[in-house]
Amino acid sequence: MSGIVPEGVCILPKLENFTYSYNFFCEEEGVCRNLTSKGVAFDDRRNCLPEKPLQRTKEQCNPVIEHPVDCYKNQCGVPSGGGGGGASPPVALAPARSHPGGGGAAAPVVLAPAPRPCLIASWVVGE
Repeated sequence: MSGIVPEGVCILPKLENFTYSYNFFCEEEGVCRNLTSKGVAFDDRRNCLPEKPLQRTKEQCNPVIEHPVDCYKNQCGVPSGGGGGGASPPVALAPARSHPGGGGAAAPVVLAPAPRPCLIASWVVGE
Protein backbone atom coordinates (compact mmCIF):
# COMPACT_ATOMS: atom_id res chain seq x y z
CA MET A 1 0.00 0.00 0.00
CA SER A 2 1.08 3.56 -0.55
CA GLY A 3 -0.13 7.09 -0.05
CA ILE A 4 -1.23 8.67 3.18
CA VAL A 5 -2.16 6.96 6.45
CA PRO A 6 -5.64 8.41 7.06
CA GLU A 7 -6.47 9.97 10.40
CA GLY A 8 -9.79 8.11 10.42
CA VAL A 9 -7.93 4.90 11.26
CA CYS A 10 -5.81 6.52 13.96
CA ILE A 11 -8.78 8.02 15.83
CA LEU A 12 -10.69 4.76 16.16
CA PRO A 13 -11.77 4.73 19.82
CA LYS A 14 -10.56 1.20 20.63
CA LEU A 15 -7.34 1.28 18.60
CA GLU A 16 -4.55 -0.26 20.69
CA ASN A 17 -2.07 -1.50 18.07
CA PHE A 18 -1.58 -0.31 14.49
CA THR A 19 0.96 -2.00 12.23
CA TYR A 20 1.46 -0.52 8.78
CA SER A 21 5.07 -1.51 8.25
CA TYR A 22 6.62 -2.74 4.99
CA ASN A 23 4.51 -0.55 2.70
CA PHE A 24 5.13 2.70 0.86
CA PHE A 25 3.18 5.19 2.98
CA CYS A 26 4.68 8.65 2.60
CA GLU A 27 2.64 10.76 5.01
CA GLU A 28 0.54 10.43 8.15
CA GLU A 29 -2.51 12.60 8.78
CA GLY A 30 -3.18 14.31 12.11
CA VAL A 31 -2.79 12.17 15.21
CA CYS A 32 -1.28 9.35 13.11
CA ARG A 33 2.00 11.29 13.32
CA ASN A 34 2.17 10.71 17.08
CA LEU A 35 0.24 7.59 18.08
CA THR A 36 2.23 7.25 21.30
CA SER A 37 0.38 10.35 22.58
CA LYS A 38 -2.81 8.23 22.41
CA GLY A 39 -1.13 5.23 24.05
CA VAL A 40 -1.28 3.24 20.79
CA ALA A 41 1.49 0.77 19.99
CA PHE A 42 2.49 1.06 16.33
CA ASP A 43 4.97 -0.18 13.77
CA ASP A 44 5.65 2.16 10.84
CA ARG A 45 9.08 0.91 9.73
CA ARG A 46 10.05 0.31 6.08
CA ASN A 47 7.70 2.92 4.62
CA CYS A 48 8.57 6.24 2.95
CA LEU A 49 8.11 8.56 5.93
CA PRO A 50 11.13 10.87 5.54
CA GLU A 51 11.24 12.16 9.11
CA LYS A 52 10.90 8.75 10.77
CA PRO A 53 13.64 6.20 11.53
CA LEU A 54 13.96 2.79 9.85
CA GLN A 55 12.35 3.82 6.55
CA ARG A 56 13.00 2.75 2.95
CA THR A 57 15.53 4.73 0.95
CA LYS A 58 14.40 7.46 -1.44
CA GLU A 59 15.65 5.23 -4.27
CA GLN A 60 13.12 2.59 -3.19
CA CYS A 61 10.33 5.10 -2.59
CA ASN A 62 10.61 7.38 -5.61
CA PRO A 63 9.34 4.91 -8.25
CA VAL A 64 6.23 4.21 -6.18
CA ILE A 65 5.65 7.89 -5.41
CA GLU A 66 6.21 8.91 -9.04
CA HIS A 67 3.77 6.28 -10.36
CA PRO A 68 1.05 5.73 -7.76
CA VAL A 69 -1.61 3.12 -8.49
CA ASP A 70 -5.23 4.24 -8.27
CA CYS A 71 -7.14 1.08 -7.38
CA TYR A 72 -10.47 2.82 -7.91
CA LYS A 73 -9.52 3.50 -11.52
CA ASN A 74 -7.54 0.30 -12.16
CA GLN A 75 -9.73 -2.08 -10.14
CA CYS A 76 -6.83 -3.69 -8.30
CA GLY A 77 -7.55 -7.28 -7.32
CA VAL A 78 -10.71 -7.47 -9.45
CA PRO A 79 -10.72 -10.36 -11.93
CA SER A 80 -10.41 -9.20 -15.54
CA GLY A 81 -13.16 -9.40 -18.09
CA GLY A 82 -15.90 -7.70 -16.15
CA GLY A 83 -15.48 -4.01 -16.43
CA GLY A 84 -15.13 -0.96 -18.49
CA GLY A 85 -12.77 1.91 -17.89
CA GLY A 86 -13.32 4.98 -15.81
CA ALA A 87 -13.65 5.57 -12.13
CA SER A 88 -15.33 2.87 -10.11
CA PRO A 89 -17.88 3.62 -7.43
CA PRO A 90 -16.79 3.19 -3.81
CA VAL A 91 -16.56 -0.44 -2.71
CA ALA A 92 -18.51 -1.88 0.23
CA LEU A 93 -16.12 -3.56 2.66
CA ALA A 94 -18.25 -5.22 5.29
CA PRO A 95 -21.62 -4.78 6.91
CA ALA A 96 -21.74 -2.37 9.80
CA ARG A 97 -23.54 -3.25 13.01
CA SER A 98 -27.21 -2.37 12.91
CA HIS A 99 -28.57 0.20 15.31
CA PRO A 100 -29.70 -1.12 18.72
CA GLY A 101 -33.36 -2.02 18.61
CA GLY A 102 -33.41 -1.71 14.84
CA GLY A 103 -34.14 -4.51 12.47
CA GLY A 104 -33.24 -5.37 8.95
CA ALA A 105 -29.98 -5.42 7.13
CA ALA A 106 -27.09 -3.30 8.28
CA ALA A 107 -25.72 -0.55 6.09
CA PRO A 108 -22.41 -1.32 4.33
CA VAL A 109 -19.20 0.43 5.28
CA VAL A 110 -18.00 2.38 2.25
CA LEU A 111 -14.43 3.26 1.34
CA ALA A 112 -13.55 6.92 1.04
CA PRO A 113 -12.42 8.34 -2.29
CA ALA A 114 -8.90 7.54 -3.45
CA PRO A 115 -6.24 9.29 -1.37
CA ARG A 116 -4.28 12.23 -2.71
CA PRO A 117 -0.76 11.50 -3.99
CA CYS A 118 2.32 11.81 -1.80
CA LEU A 119 4.22 15.05 -1.69
CA ILE A 120 7.48 14.63 0.16
CA ALA A 121 8.93 18.07 0.73
CA SER A 122 12.23 16.86 2.15
CA TRP A 123 12.88 14.50 -0.78
CA VAL A 124 13.14 15.52 -4.39
CA VAL A 125 11.40 12.86 -6.46
CA GLY A 126 13.75 11.54 -9.12
CA GLU A 127 16.87 12.82 -7.38
